[in-house]
Amino acid sequence: MRYLTQGTGLRLVIVIAHGNAMAQFLLLALASLTLGQQPQTPVEAPQPFVNKQDIADTIRLAATPKIDGVIDPEEWDPLYQSGGLDSYFEWEPSKLYVAAKAPVGDEVVFSFDLKGNGWLVGRDNLEVRLKRTESGVQVRGRVLDADNKSGPKWIDMPGIATASMAASTISPDGKTWTVEAALIDPGTGYFPDSPGGLSARVDAVPEDSAETASYVPRLVTPLHFAYKRATGLPGGVYWEPQHEGQYVVPGDTLRLRYTFKGDNAAGLTRIAMRSEGYAKDSTSALELPFPRFDSKNRAFVDYNSKIAPDASVGYRIARAVITSKDGGTAMGQASYRVASPMDIELVPQEVKRNINPNFVKVTVYLRSNSSDKMRGSLHLTPPTGFAVISGNDSDFVLYHMGAARKVVQLSIPASAVGTFAVNLTAKVGHETYHETGYLTIQY
Repeated sequence: MRYLTQGTGLRLVIVIAHGNAMAQFLLLALASLTLGQQPQTPVEAPQPFVNKQDIADTIRLAATPKIDGVIDPEEWDPLYQSGGLDSYFEWEPSKLYVAAKAPVGDEVVFSFDLKGNGWLVGRDNLEVRLKRTESGVQVRGRVLDADNKSGPKWIDMPGIATASMAASTISPDGKTWTVEAALIDPGTGYFPDSPGGLSARVDAVPEDSAETASYVPRLVTPLHFAYKRATGLPGGVYWEPQHEGQYVVPGDTLRLRYTFKGDNAAGLTRIAMRSEGYAKDSTSALELPFPRFDSKNRAFVDYNSKIAPDASVGYRIARAVITSKDGGTAMGQASYRVASPMDIELVPQEVKRNINPNFVKVTVYLRSNSSDKMRGSLHLTPPTGFAVISGNDSDFVLYHMGAARKVVQLSIPASAVGTFAVNLTAKVGHETYHETGYLTIQY
């Protein structure tokens, strides 16, 4: 943080330092002392990484965009807009979704305090830079190690680029570019995998500009990851969706019950319900009179909808718009997931580099999202240079919404380091399910 104090003949820059970087901060402060200047009115300009950002909504819903470089209607949740930068942010377990529109010539920088415990605290401050190139979007990730004894130090995380996806487009006039990215945990376990939160900010900076020193704090805003949120409800009225975050397979029925607490004096008259974005045309829309509150000050509304068999998978948002007799409106939103009948997950784990050939046991979970019994086998295709020692092609049985755990032992080449893709395939009768997991080996 930096404070400017101006007066006749003196401008003093006072910098609040962190940790062992105190000496560097004091040198910067002394170098900023100038004599003989006349008082002048300060001109404030947004400064990357330190200016306060007014986040559109600090409650962030689980939602899955399509990574194609195009911002579609109801696809993205706005995050922060200022000075030619429009940004967006969503999440789902172990994935962070980011998007932005920025001037051509700028790169977009997202800063995340993954534990929400303060910038320059611990080793959980993540920076992701998105840069437009002729060959596509360059993704660069790095983590700030604030526990380093000689001062905060950036550590490159190329695994972020390995595991992530990004796409971009340019506006017809060639002045702005749009980028969308899915940031996927590269097997580190750093990314949140359930509702909770982190702190974040976004900046647009000129390409290849001088980087801010690692010991300079960044002003990040706490965000809360959730499966529900409401805006505009009258005072004394509360909304509580049941079964938010649920999984539903294409062809099955989504069942959400909305419980409202309040009284009839609120004057609520109608409620309109539908799904947003990519699920809008794959689900039902329903509008009806708002029910009266009962003797326990409750009102119940059910949103049941068949999911089209060809619906795309991902987290979707169901909205309920409530109208009152004075014409006012309020909205509740709840996330749910249109899911494949089976999920396959490679569990993140910490693996250290070894100068000799090494062995590691990886855990794989198979989870059913279907009411049908599933019997099949799991095949793991290791990265080049690795080999499966045991546990491959093992059989499993999944019952209604059940799970199975499998352990596969791999051999790791000597001195292997980096992030490696692990391909997972489950065969169930004539159906085949694929997933890619990531194994990161650190120094």
